[in-house]
Amino acid sequence: MVRKFYTNKTDTMLAVEKNGCALEYASDALRADREVVMAAVSYYGWALEYASEELRKDRDIVMAAAEKDACALMFASLALRADPEVVMAAVSKHGEALQYASEALRADREVVMAAVQSKPGYLVVLKYASAELRNDREVVLAAVKNQGKALSWASEALRADKSVVLEAMKQDISNNRFAELSPKDMLWVLDLLPAKTAIKNQKEAGSKILGCVSMFVDQMRKDCGSLKKDCESKDVSSEDYYENIVSYISVRDIGLLSQLSTNRYVIDESEAGKIIKRSPRRENENKNDDGMTFASITKEDRAKGLKRFIKVSDYPDVLRGLNYGR
Repeated sequence: MVRKFYTNKTDTMLAVEKNGCALEYASDALRADREVVMAAVSYYGWALEYASEELRKDRDIVMAAAEKDACALMFASLALRADPEVVMAAVSKHGEALQYASEALRADREVVMAAVQSKPGYLVVLKYASAELRNDREVVLAAVKNQGKALSWASEALRADKSVVLEAMKQDISNNRFAELSPKDMLWVLDLLPAKTAIKNQKEAGSKILGCVSMFVDQMRKDCGSLKKDCESKDVSSEDYYENIVSYISVRDIGLLSQLSTNRYVIDESEAGKIIKRSPRRENENKNDDGMTFASITKEDRAKGLKRFIKVSDYPDVLRGLNYGR
């Protein structure tokens, strides 16, 4: 295919204003024309690749390109990739642009903090920060709160920090594979980890938890009137009331909670929360100080309860072999 070159400025301006990529087919003279290039990068930042070397040194041109497509920074001159204002504008829009910044700016705390807090993409932004900043607790915490898998690029010391690991696992429970925690510290994390993180299909998470919680709370209301009074004293729907309770339930809690609720009922595993038949109370029940009836729960019961709550295919490896029950 024969490449068509634009040699007329008017035609070129019309072309790049509709599609900045058209700059690729412009003559060398038009690629060096500031007005033409500005129009092109304002439409499509990556068009900076086709600008003349001189214009890739132009601060305003590069800023316009980075504003449209942050990673267009890769086509800027070395001097502008070391310009704090230019790089800050790019990484604030998209953190992945950090990989094209100068070595000095990848070690700049303010620049890196802006990058790790920007809208997350496919690449792990923390990867491009300096080793010193990957060992900065505040920077790493900000990174894993925004992009959990950033834990994989944190320093060894911070991968052994249970608070940092907790924030990463809140994003995705499978991020535990990057942690360097002792079993004791992992239990601490699981005790604070919201139950929803243990379910891959987040669309089903709320209904699964509510199904489990609602049965348990209903049973508690029968055994003890305090929860019923508490719910009735608040101007909220039952669903909102359950949702509030769900927010306090951890991954460790759900193993016990699921088993406690299913001591009274048998649950259809394909539809969490659907009662298919009542089951008899256990013989080893006892009452607590509030007169609420509970059955004695073993470690095996807890594991069974959690597996009932989560499909086998979704059962997180992090929970296998751990005594996550109370």
